[in-house]
Amino acid sequence: PILTKSPNYGAKVKENQIGDEADASRSQTPLCYKDYCRRVKQAMWVRLRLLLILVVLMVFGIADNAVAETPTFGYLERVMIYPGPVAMEAKLDTGADNSAIHATNIKLGLRDGKQWVSFDVVTKSNVIGHFEKPVVRIARIKQLSGPAQARPLVLFEMCLGALKRSVNISLVNRNGFDHRLLIGWSFLAGYALVDSGAKFTTEPDCQ
Repeated sequence: PILTKSPNYGAKVKENQIGDEADASRSQTPLCYKDYCRRVKQAMWVRLRLLLILVVLMVFGIADNAVAETPTFGYLERVMIYPGPVAMEAKLDTGADNSAIHATNIKLGLRDGKQWVSFDVVTKSNVIGHFEKPVVRIARIKQLSGPAQARPLVLFEMCLGALKRSVNISLVNRNGFDHRLLIGWSFLAGYALVDSGAKFTTEPDCQ
Protein backbone atom coordinates (compact mmCIF):
# COMPACT_ATOMS: atom_id res chain seq x y z
CA PRO A 1 0.00 0.00 0.00
CA ILE A 2 1.06 3.54 -0.63
CA LEU A 3 1.23 5.74 2.46
CA THR A 4 0.21 9.27 1.95
CA LYS A 5 0.54 12.15 4.34
CA SER A 6 -2.54 13.86 5.48
CA PRO A 7 -2.82 17.49 4.41
CA ASN A 8 -2.95 18.42 8.11
CA TYR A 9 0.11 16.34 9.04
CA GLY A 10 2.53 19.24 9.16
CA ALA A 11 0.18 21.32 11.24
CA LYS A 12 -0.27 18.47 13.68
CA VAL A 13 3.48 17.95 14.02
CA LYS A 14 3.99 21.63 14.64
CA GLU A 15 1.15 21.64 17.14
CA ASN A 16 2.69 18.66 18.97
CA GLN A 17 6.08 20.41 19.07
CA ILE A 18 4.53 23.54 20.54
CA GLY A 19 2.69 21.44 23.08
CA ASP A 20 5.89 19.62 24.08
CA GLU A 21 7.73 22.92 24.48
CA ALA A 22 4.88 24.31 26.58
CA ASP A 23 4.94 21.20 28.79
CA ALA A 24 8.70 21.54 29.25
CA SER A 25 8.30 25.21 30.07
CA ARG A 26 5.62 24.45 32.65
CA SER A 27 7.74 21.72 34.20
CA GLN A 28 10.74 24.08 34.56
CA THR A 29 8.94 27.23 35.73
CA PRO A 30 7.80 25.90 39.14
CA LEU A 31 11.33 24.75 39.95
CA CYS A 32 12.76 28.18 39.18
CA TYR A 33 9.95 29.87 41.08
CA LYS A 34 10.42 27.64 44.15
CA ASP A 35 14.16 28.30 44.17
CA TYR A 36 13.54 32.04 43.97
CA CYS A 37 11.04 31.90 46.83
CA ARG A 38 13.49 29.91 48.93
CA ARG A 39 16.19 32.54 48.45
CA VAL A 40 13.75 35.34 49.29
CA LYS A 41 12.65 33.56 52.46
CA GLN A 42 16.25 32.99 53.53
CA ALA A 43 17.03 36.68 53.00
CA MET A 44 13.94 37.67 55.01
CA TRP A 45 14.92 35.39 57.89
CA VAL A 46 18.44 36.85 57.94
CA ARG A 47 17.04 40.38 58.07
CA LEU A 48 14.54 39.43 60.78
CA ARG A 49 17.28 37.93 62.93
CA LEU A 50 19.44 41.01 62.52
CA LEU A 51 16.47 43.18 63.48
CA LEU A 52 15.80 41.10 66.60
CA ILE A 53 19.47 41.33 67.59
CA LEU A 54 19.39 45.12 67.19
CA VAL A 55 16.22 45.36 69.29
CA VAL A 56 17.74 43.25 72.09
CA LEU A 57 20.91 45.32 72.06
CA MET A 58 18.89 48.53 72.23
CA VAL A 59 16.76 47.26 75.12
CA PHE A 60 19.77 46.13 77.14
CA GLY A 61 21.56 49.37 76.33
CA ILE A 62 18.62 51.43 77.60
CA ALA A 63 18.38 49.28 80.74
CA ASP A 64 22.11 49.64 81.40
CA ASN A 65 21.91 53.40 80.99
CA ALA A 66 18.92 53.57 83.33
CA VAL A 67 20.74 51.56 86.00
CA ALA A 68 23.90 53.64 85.53
CA GLU A 69 21.94 56.87 86.03
CA THR A 70 20.03 55.62 89.12
CA PRO A 71 21.78 56.72 92.33
CA THR A 72 22.86 54.06 94.82
CA PHE A 73 22.60 54.56 98.58
CA GLY A 74 23.52 52.54 101.64
CA TYR A 75 20.92 50.76 103.74
CA LEU A 76 21.39 53.50 106.35
CA GLU A 77 21.40 57.15 105.33
CA ARG A 78 20.81 60.61 106.76
CA VAL A 79 17.78 62.34 105.30
CA MET A 80 15.82 65.56 105.70
CA ILE A 81 12.05 65.72 106.02
CA TYR A 82 9.99 68.78 105.15
CA PRO A 83 8.55 71.07 106.35
CA GLY A 84 11.12 71.84 108.98
CA PRO A 85 13.44 70.58 107.90
CA VAL A 86 14.12 67.82 110.41
CA ALA A 87 17.28 65.71 109.99
CA MET A 88 16.92 62.01 110.72
CA GLU A 89 18.73 58.74 110.20
CA ALA A 90 16.71 56.37 108.06
CA LYS A 91 16.77 52.71 107.19
CA LEU A 92 16.23 52.02 103.49
CA ASP A 93 14.22 48.82 103.19
CA THR A 94 13.26 47.58 99.71
CA GLY A 95 11.22 44.82 101.35
CA ALA A 96 8.81 47.30 102.94
CA ASP A 97 6.03 48.59 100.72
CA ASN A 98 5.52 51.89 102.53
CA SER A 99 7.53 54.28 104.65
CA ALA A 100 6.97 54.82 108.37
CA ILE A 101 8.10 57.42 110.89
CA HIS A 102 8.25 57.43 114.67
CA ALA A 103 5.52 59.75 115.93
CA THR A 104 4.16 60.55 119.38
CA ASN A 105 1.14 62.46 120.69
CA ILE A 106 -0.88 61.39 117.64
CA LYS A 107 -4.28 63.12 117.74
CA LEU A 108 -6.91 62.80 115.03
CA GLY A 109 -9.54 65.48 114.47
CA LEU A 110 -11.70 67.25 111.92
CA ARG A 111 -10.90 70.52 110.22
CA ASP A 112 -13.31 71.99 107.67
CA GLY A 113 -14.97 68.61 107.41
CA LYS A 114 -11.72 66.81 106.61
CA GLN A 115 -9.67 64.53 108.84
CA TRP A 116 -6.43 65.98 110.14
CA VAL A 117 -3.80 64.68 112.53
CA SER A 118 -1.38 66.43 114.86
CA PHE A 119 1.76 64.66 116.04
CA ASP A 120 5.34 65.06 117.16
CA VAL A 121 8.40 63.60 115.49
CA VAL A 122 11.22 62.95 117.94
CA THR A 123 14.68 62.10 116.60
CA LYS A 124 17.29 60.09 118.47
CA SER A 125 19.01 63.35 119.39
CA ASN A 126 15.70 64.48 120.95
CA VAL A 127 14.96 67.10 118.33
CA ILE A 128 11.20 67.55 118.34
CA GLY A 129 9.24 68.57 115.29
CA HIS A 130 5.54 69.29 115.68
CA PHE A 131 3.32 68.72 112.63
CA GLU A 132 -0.31 69.12 111.71
CA LYS A 133 -1.27 67.48 108.43
CA PRO A 134 -4.35 66.27 106.56
CA VAL A 135 -4.81 62.51 106.67
CA VAL A 136 -4.37 60.88 103.27
CA ARG A 137 -6.00 57.68 104.50
CA ILE A 138 -6.04 55.25 107.40
CA ALA A 139 -3.99 52.16 106.61
CA ARG A 140 -4.47 48.83 108.30
CA ILE A 141 -1.05 47.26 108.78
CA LYS A 142 -0.77 43.54 109.48
CA GLN A 143 1.22 42.63 112.57
CA LEU A 144 3.33 39.51 113.13
CA SER A 145 1.19 38.84 116.19
CA GLY A 146 -2.15 40.31 117.13
CA PRO A 147 -4.75 42.19 115.10
CA ALA A 148 -4.02 44.63 112.28
CA GLN A 149 -2.98 48.12 113.39
CA ALA A 150 -4.67 51.25 112.07
CA ARG A 151 -2.17 53.96 111.10
CA PRO A 152 -2.82 57.41 109.64
CA LEU A 153 -0.87 58.17 106.46
CA VAL A 154 0.31 61.72 105.79
CA LEU A 155 2.26 63.29 102.95
CA PHE A 156 5.88 64.25 103.67
CA GLU A 157 8.61 65.58 101.42
CA MET A 158 11.94 63.83 101.95
CA CYS A 159 15.44 64.53 100.74
CA LEU A 160 17.86 61.62 100.29
CA GLY A 161 21.17 62.71 98.77
CA ALA A 162 20.06 64.87 95.85
CA LEU A 163 16.78 62.96 95.52
CA LYS A 164 13.73 64.86 96.74
CA ARG A 165 10.30 63.25 96.60
CA SER A 166 6.91 63.50 98.24
CA VAL A 167 5.62 60.24 99.68
CA ASN A 168 2.91 58.97 102.02
CA ILE A 169 4.32 57.96 105.41
CA SER A 170 2.51 56.10 108.15
CA LEU A 171 2.65 57.43 111.71
CA VAL A 172 3.57 54.84 114.33
CA ASN A 173 5.43 54.50 117.60
CA ARG A 174 8.79 52.99 116.63
CA ASN A 175 10.40 53.06 120.08
CA GLY A 176 11.10 49.34 119.77
CA PHE A 177 13.08 49.79 116.55
CA ASP A 178 16.67 50.87 116.01
CA HIS A 179 15.73 53.43 113.38
CA ARG A 180 12.93 55.92 113.73
CA LEU A 181 12.42 56.45 110.02
CA LEU A 182 11.86 53.62 107.57
CA ILE A 183 11.98 54.41 103.85
CA GLY A 184 10.16 51.80 101.82
CA TRP A 185 9.57 50.80 98.22
CA SER A 186 7.01 53.56 97.59
CA PHE A 187 9.83 56.14 97.82
CA LEU A 188 12.66 54.10 96.31
CA ALA A 189 11.07 52.30 93.35
CA GLY A 190 12.50 53.56 90.07
CA TYR A 191 14.50 56.32 91.75
CA ALA A 192 17.14 54.70 93.94
CA LEU A 193 19.17 51.51 94.38
CA VAL A 194 20.21 50.21 97.79
CA ASP A 195 23.58 48.65 98.64
CA SER A 196 22.93 46.45 101.67
CA GLY A 197 26.65 46.48 102.54
CA ALA A 198 27.05 50.26 102.67
CA LYS A 199 25.82 53.01 104.97
CA PHE A 200 25.98 56.79 105.23
CA THR A 201 27.31 57.22 101.72
CA THR A 202 25.94 60.73 101.22
CA GLU A 203 24.41 63.76 102.91
CA PRO A 204 21.09 65.44 102.06
CA ASP A 205 21.74 67.94 99.27
CA CYS A 206 18.42 68.90 97.70
CA GLN A 207 17.75 72.21 96.00
